[in-house]
Amino acid sequence: MPVANDFRPCPAGRRPDRTIVVMGKTGNGKSAVANVIAGKYDGTLFPESSRPGSQTRGLPAHTVLIAYGGKDYAVKIIDTIGYGDTDQPEEQVLTALAQIAKTCPEGISQILFVTRGRFTEEDKATIDAVMEVIFQPNVAQFSTLVRTATPTRELADQVVAAKTAEYRRQMVSIHPGLDKIATFLMVSNPDDDDDASIAMRRRSRKRFIDHIILHYKTRYPTPPLAQVKARIDKRVRGHDAMAEEQKRLQAELKARETEQAKLRAAREREIAAMRAANEKLAREAREAQQHHRGDECVIL
Repeated sequence: MPVANDFRPCPAGRRPDRTIVVMGKTGNGKSAVANVIAGKYDGTLFPESSRPGSQTRGLPAHTVLIAYGGKDYAVKIIDTIGYGDTDQPEEQVLTALAQIAKTCPEGISQILFVTRGRFTEEDKATIDAVMEVIFQPNVAQFSTLVRTATPTRELADQVVAAKTAEYRRQMVSIHPGLDKIATFLMVSNPDDDDDASIAMRRRSRKRFIDHIILHYKTRYPTPPLAQVKARIDKRVRGHDAMAEEQKRLQAELKARETEQAKLRAAREREIAAMRAANEKLAREAREAQQHHRGDECVIL
């Protein structure tokens, strides 16, 4: 049975009223979030997959019409390559993300950092890289941390605000830098196409739309592409320098270990030689004592 979507494409040439960039670690559900906002609950606008490796290549972007408060808003949604994608090195991922500067000349209304409940080192790396390399730290004022796969009981109207505040406190305690993130959202985007799952995705969409349309009317200006590339080069050079320094330190450590092994071997040989010499002296002393006793017997 076909899924009842709420997708409405935007007429070509219309300037977006809101521009949303969806980011996160591979497998966190970025593309699902992008589809939910677009109203494509069947997951066919932005490719979704639970298979290993990111399905997103480049920066797929679609502009859709979203009705809100009696007005149609043109919302541009940009999916991104997954940070931490095991198929690609960090430099290649950052270079792909840098193209946001070209894809969003109008600026960015909101960056959605997508996590999957538990905040991982890869999630932290995504946020740090985006804030330090692609943009600048003040982009946090235009950012939201989105928790997907939230248990249904925590999304009930009477508890969701308290649960979201609790989640924020937990995340900030893990990574204090998250305190700069403007807002936190908790949603659930189940992959199934049954009525209950589609209803949950539709409910998540309403939360996203309320958040996007009401709270983010200004834009973060995207930096020049050359500037972003320069920061990427600096980061890569820094990593290369760190890698070289690590190799140097490892070589020094190995040399010290080799020298210490030689010293231990020499000491062991010295100890063995001293032990052999002592044993020889002891043996000679015993032989001399026995010989002396033999002489005494002869005299008697």
